[in-house]
Amino acid sequence: MMNTFIVAIGLDKQGEISCTHFGDSEEILYAEVMKGSVRLLEKNVNPVMEFDEEKHGDQAKLNAAHDILGNATIIVAGKMSPNFRQMRKKKDRMPIVSARTLDETLDYLKASLEEIIAYFDDPENIYLKI
Repeated sequence: MMNTFIVAIGLDKQGEISCTHFGDSEEILYAEVMKGSVRLLEKNVNPVMEFDEEKHGDQAKLNAAHDILGNATIIVAGKMSPNFRQMRKKKDRMPIVSARTLDETLDYLKASLEEIIAYFDDPENIYLKI
């Protein structure tokens, strides 16, 4: 089992977890999470927002979203994405939908990391709602 995970969190303009899909978030916050601790790494404007989608699920937008995820293993957004299944199955990422504040979500991640990993050990679990 890995001890440290990179988390990508979709944020809104106020710096809270965006209530939209990850790709539609205003900013992306990257953090390093391990059991009992969280270290904030960086926050960037979401470059995917600049795409003019011809249709939902546009491949260019999906490619850009993949690029901003980098080596993040845990993805947090406020709304379930139809792309979570692909992220989970093909990229082995752990998508989480959070209705909590950013601070509450970070606290949950550091306190519940072992439970999150155990949840995603079941390949049928596509995303976790907290």
